[in-house]
Amino acid sequence: MNLPSKDSIRTRILLKRRGLSAQARLEKSASISKRLQGSDLFQTAQHIHLYLSNPNEVETEFLIQEAFRSKKQVVVPVIDTKKRMFFSALYARDVQGLENGPFGIRQPKTALQRRVATNKIDLWIIPGVCFDIMGGRLGYGGGYYDRSLAQTPASIIALAFDLQLVADPLPLNQKDIPVDRIFTETRIIHCEENRRGSEHH
Repeated sequence: MNLPSKDSIRTRILLKRRGLSAQARLEKSASISKRLQGSDLFQTAQHIHLYLSNPNEVETEFLIQEAFRSKKQVVVPVIDTKKRMFFSALYARDVQGLENGPFGIRQPKTALQRRVATNKIDLWIIPGVCFDIMGGRLGYGGGYYDRSLAQTPASIIALAFDLQLVADPLPLNQKDIPVDRIFTETRIIHCEENRRGSEHH
């Protein structure tokens, strides 16, 4: 039996996600954000990594504004001209000073970039194309987050629409870093517990 490849899974889920109307995406994103804001992880974290969402992803604007209101430091990814990823602090006044980076993803303009070391980040909120209940994550294929997350002791959270979850384990390798929890519009998936449970079977 041929198992589906990463590329075929990625293509299928991206098509499903693109099928969401703008209204549905915003409503679902608001539910996801509310669920995350009420969590212990979000409330206790002081230095939060958040991605600046593209038009099809779970919208992160709500969470960024809530983090600013709660006096948390927001840290966002930046891709430099050599296609390397680093992390920059984002302040409320900088939100008007965003530009498109090498992959068309918004990031602070060069003059507003202020590097933050990854070990300062105490909560990672990351994007992805699809996920399984063990926390397996399929990203966009660049491996940027996997490299940055390989050493972190901090919790890693994914935001996803229910349609981004797959029933079968994703075809991943050792370098693919799993997430600890997934927040969707209807539930919170405790991936760490699922992984522990599978080890005992």
